[in-house]
Amino acid sequence: MGNHARKFAECLIANNCRYHNHKETMAHACVVLEIAIFGWAMSKDVWTVATETKLIFLIVATGIWLPIHWYMRWELRFRRFAAKQDAGIRRVMARWIIANPTMDELKPYENRIQDCFSWWTLIDLFWPCYRASLPLERGSFGYPTVMVQDLKDTKNERDLWLYFGEWLPTALSLFLFITLFLRRWMDC
Repeated sequence: MGNHARKFAECLIANNCRYHNHKETMAHACVVLEIAIFGWAMSKDVWTVATETKLIFLIVATGIWLPIHWYMRWELRFRRFAAKQDAGIRRVMARWIIANPTMDELKPYENRIQDCFSWWTLIDLFWPCYRASLPLERGSFGYPTVMVQDLKDTKNERDLWLYFGEWLPTALSLFLFITLFLRRWMDC
């Protein structure tokens, strides 16, 4: 393998690991923020008043929860993308250990990949969905063609292990919101 290609792949893997960890940390920060807001809202006794006030509270609570939940899901989606990209880079590196890369493989990728919106992507804002498209275009321009092609070929695989890390924070976020909703609506 060429020395430049090896250095590029090593730097890319190191950068991808940092990016993956950052996305995971930010998603966990969202969960901590949701827990803090949930604890505050559940400990207040001023919500046991008229139905109109309950409705206003629920609208405000939804308005606060939704952006936090969407931001958390966005961070987790990009964490999933970073994990898939890292796996693709490692697959390409394994091929390059056996055989030197060709000039076509090393050629910078120049096409723009269109992220397509689908209902699965909308569902992915609320719950992890393997059918949702990932943000493939971001960062693909200029990478070696073989790496981008490998990521394109594997982007729709059902890598369920990637979703396990998303299920728990997402389920916790939904559980907190539903519990708060029911608690305040029923005045338990």
